Amino acid sequence: MKLAYLFSGQGSQYEGMGQDLYDNYSEYRTVIDAASQACGFDIQAKVQEPAALANTAMLQPMVVAMSLGIHQLLAPQLPVAQAHLGLSLGEYSALIAADAMTLQSGIQLVTKRGQLMQAASEKTAGKMVAVMTKDHERVASICAGITDHGFVSIANYNTAKQVVIGGDAEAVDLAQSLLDADGFKTIPLKVAGAFHTPLMTYAAANLAADLRQTAFQDPQVPTISNTTVKPFDHVNLAETLIDQITNPTHFAQCLVQLGALGIDTLVEVGPGHTLTGFTKKTLKGVKTYHVENQASLEQTITAIQGAM
Repeated sequence: MKLAYLFSGQGSQYEGMGQDLYDNYSEYRTVIDAASQACGFDIQAKVQEPAALANTAMLQPMVVAMSLGIHQLLAPQLPVAQAHLGLSLGEYSALIAADAMTLQSGIQLVTKRGQLMQAASEKTAGKMVAVMTKDHERVASICAGITDHGFVSIANYNTAKQVVIGGDAEAVDLAQSLLDADGFKTIPLKVAGAFHTPLMTYAAANLAADLRQTAFQDPQVPTISNTTVKPFDHVNLAETLIDQITNPTHFAQCLVQLGALGIDTLVEVGPGHTLTGFTKKTLKGVKTYHVENQASLEQTITAIQGAM
């Protein structure tokens, strides 16, 4: 068995997430409480508040802490991971779990990242829309033809048949109308701003110094970057995480890389199972699991231990 972990990004959060894990597992509580100290607010209290879950500044450390708490429960009971992969924000969870940075420094970075991305979203009227198609070139061409209504481009390559466009709201609206007229299926996303586009330049510029001053180590588990589709190392880590904020994610290509490594078992940790869905559409014959509560934790441990 060759196992890898997938670490959730933001977007699948929900009220009360992780509460049963917090109530029943001291190892999980320890991670959440340490993360609360690092970010400056009570994470487990805030997961009960819809307003906090809708605020990028608060949500980012909440998602990372939950993912790391679950990883802490799983790692001692499952085979040693051969790789880590996170989506966007989830890259921080993946890197902390791989000991590339400490929990404290990672949560502090994520907290500031969330604050800056929230601020950048408030400074610019950004929007994101998912497009269900394998014709990525046509989507890119339509976006490239829109120049007098602001910026719009592909921000996320999630699967072979799903991309997300992002940019200035007016330009995204026009792109969506053109895509709809061409027969594409489009779905507006409930996000605070146009992530992974130049509209996040304010956030990237203001997080850069913190990232460059952080003492990173080489990840103890190979961790693949959404931005470069290559493994992180301590030399490229800061600059890659700076670039990540304004550049597209290539999650589908990263999954293909995991397949090339011979990974046959993937476990998604964190709220929701979005990445599990992407995996099923990208890699055939790979067993997938997701853990977000006590029931899925017990089911996953039982299933994987039974297959060992």
